[in-house]
Amino acid sequence: MECQVKLVLFDEIRVVNRRKCLACARIFLKYIEVLDAVETQIKYSGYIEREKRLAEKILRLEELEIPQDFDFQKITALSIECRIKLERYRPRTIAQASRISGVSPADISVLL
Repeated sequence: MECQVKLVLFDEIRVVNRRKCLACARIFLKYIEVLDAVETQIKYSGYIEREKRLAEKILRLEELEIPQDFDFQKITALSIECRIKLERYRPRTIAQASRISGVSPADISVLL
């Protein structure tokens, strides 16, 4: 009988220790998740900031309207391909013009 009591007590201790171990493991896994999130933010912070600035710039360009009767052919600093495409598609804003293939960033700079 004494042996059985000792075994039961030993099993209880193991169960308590298992619970503590599981609790520690959960905390450790959460810690690893937090470290991974911090590492990702650090790695990509420059890229994220650059993308935010680009998005803000695009929003500003959406507000810059191009008059409907604007004659792109008169701006000789634009490439020929750019002038043709702008005449064909008649974008309403600078941002729309920047999304047309054949319109380079240099062409957008001329329009600004």
